[in-house]
Amino acid sequence: MIIEHELMKCNCIENSCPVFSKCCFLPTECHPDPEGKVSLLFIGQGGGSDERKQGRPFIGRAGTRLRQQVLYIRKKLGKHIGVAFSNSIRDNPDGNRVPTPQEYKYCLKHLYKDIAELKKRGLGMLIPLGNASKLVFMPGSGSMLMDHGRITNFLNKAFGRINIMPTYHPSYVIRNAPKFNDKCLSEYDKIVLKDILKAYESCKDIKQEDKDIDTDDDILDIDLSDVL
Repeated sequence: MIIEHELMKCNCIENSCPVFSKCCFLPTECHPDPEGKVSLLFIGQGGGSDERKQGRPFIGRAGTRLRQQVLYIRKKLGKHIGVAFSNSIRDNPDGNRVPTPQEYKYCLKHLYKDIAELKKRGLGMLIPLGNASKLVFMPGSGSMLMDHGRITNFLNKAFGRINIMPTYHPSYVIRNAPKFNDKCLSEYDKIVLKDILKAYESCKDIKQEDKDIDTDDDILDIDLSDVL
């Protein structure tokens, strides 16, 4: 069964933003389940050169790794779980530096609007990827070593309250394990896969039978020849 992805376009009109003229206005990309629901939203910092060219989030090398991880979990569970991909800002600052508070101010309201829409479709968990994204939702929090896999909640007037659980950015995983090997998973991939499984298990709207999810190290050996 092929389920087409959907793009939630950014309709930013903030022409006072200093990077408005060159922003690629990355959308939020949804891959719903067969019922049209989305359970997990992965949130990075911003797009790179590949994302700018294709106009889609998480489509470069790091994005491919994340999509491989999601597809692996889908095959492990034997079901097409609904996910979405987005970023805290709609384009990355020059040099991939951490965005300024003003840049976040311009962009976050568009992300929050998308979160509000996705909650209507069953969104139960935000997954910030990496420290830069994590600190947007968990200011003053500690290291990713301490925070990954820890579920808390985030409150915003645009969408109310929602669960949140950070994990490592795929670029960090790639630095330590360059290739995704579904026959012999790296320890770094295992950590992220367990975090994602925990996030899915904890979504409020999943059925009881979905909660019997094994997150031990003996993850199924499956053939992973493509990505989302």
